[in-house]
Amino acid sequence: MLKKVVTLFWSLDPLKINPYQYLAPSSAMLYLSKFLHANGFEVNVVDAPLITSHEEFSINPKKTLEELVEITERTNPDILGVGSWTFNMPVATEFTREFKARNPNIPIILGGINATHLPNETLEFLPHIDYLVRGEGEHTLLELCQALSSNKKSFGKIKGISYRNKERKIVHTQDRPLIKNLDELPLVDLECYAELNKIDFENLRFAISPSRGCINKCSFCNISSMWGKSRFFSPSYLVKQIKHIQNLYGMRRTVFEIDNLTSNLVWAKAFAKKMQSLHMSWAANARVDLINKNLFALFKQSGLYRIYLGIESINPKILKFFNKTPVPESYIKNIPKALEILSKLNIKISTVFIIGTPIETNKDLDELYEYAQSIRKKYNVFNIDMSMLTLFPGTQLWNKYEKNELQIQKLPDDVKKEWIKKEYLSRVIFEEKYGHIIWMNPTGFVFRNKVMSLRKHLSLLPKFFEDFGYGRNIQKLKNY
Repeated sequence: MLKKVVTLFWSLDPLKINPYQYLAPSSAMLYLSKFLHANGFEVNVVDAPLITSHEEFSINPKKTLEELVEITERTNPDILGVGSWTFNMPVATEFTREFKARNPNIPIILGGINATHLPNETLEFLPHIDYLVRGEGEHTLLELCQALSSNKKSFGKIKGISYRNKERKIVHTQDRPLIKNLDELPLVDLECYAELNKIDFENLRFAISPSRGCINKCSFCNISSMWGKSRFFSPSYLVKQIKHIQNLYGMRRTVFEIDNLTSNLVWAKAFAKKMQSLHMSWAANARVDLINKNLFALFKQSGLYRIYLGIESINPKILKFFNKTPVPESYIKNIPKALEILSKLNIKISTVFIIGTPIETNKDLDELYEYAQSIRKKYNVFNIDMSMLTLFPGTQLWNKYEKNELQIQKLPDDVKKEWIKKEYLSRVIFEEKYGHIIWMNPTGFVFRNKVMSLRKHLSLLPKFFEDFGYGRNIQKLKNY
């Protein structure tokens, strides 16, 4: 019997969901499922966050995972594909371990950040995983599923996979080139999703990807190492995609998952003009040093209601550490100009700054705190997040960490308990099993500061969590 049924599973995030995080399907599962379906496979998607109560999961994770395994089994898969990112790796690991114990003959394929950037470590630590898909997954997953369905025993010619051969030696095939024309991908929807009756369509928001990759190479981010340079879906394709979703589910608001809305001005203008015909509200990300008055006025006319700005820092040395810009002084001068433009256009502004860097001083933190307070008052910035610098595989910082150029430390247990109690930090489920592994539990670690002790450094950070972030804007965020 040929293997023709593929079930794709997207894992729960073990971190506490913040109040303004929209309920959205995984974009990876959307594209992978439709691509496999368009090429002859029967596909089922179990998108756990859409059909599972996060509160129940927090109380009894083992029971929730058993239920998810049972839901997955009911789809009768011949092949199981699992999507993951670093934060949900502990849950993906527990889920796949339980599934494999009950279904030892069904091959499990894992894709995502860790599978791409740490294939050796992933296969060694997860012996129950049979194959890894590295990088962009559509063509790689299709070829692998076709090979498994025809019972082929040789996988060496499939680009972009890692697996164990007959001698149990780990093999990595040649990297797969990125898709040049994204418009070749099929339009996405939820029509092959399992348990549709459990999805809260009233509050569901599709997070549509207008592009893949990024032209920037910030040291803390692995987007460019995962997806390469920016590649864009055409505005015409995106309009077709949105209309398709609107016709099926009545969507009237979306978030565009794009790392830099203005990195391609020709595309951005064409995109804004096309969006005007849809009469819908949308949000996106942009760089603060690329805010143009005329362009954002056009965006506003086309439905832009909220922009998310990753400012990161106002300190030249820290901006250089982040590889955010080659001209930090100019970048810093552009911040108030950008906020002024957005404020006058009545576009809601969310910003993020990063704290916890290994080179910041007490003075640096004081200056950032005062600056954040000032822009919140002057420009009525809707939300300011203070994000702890986190070490992810595939980043420049990870490479420096591996070369011992940067050191990390576990967050002390007493500090962790206090921060979790005050909701500065989210509890990580399965921490007892995976809390000691940074690529399974990155929020449990901090960078070793070069100018002060760990305790001193950590004592300076709580005021940022107290006075900024989503937790301080819960009432506002109800209609966000």
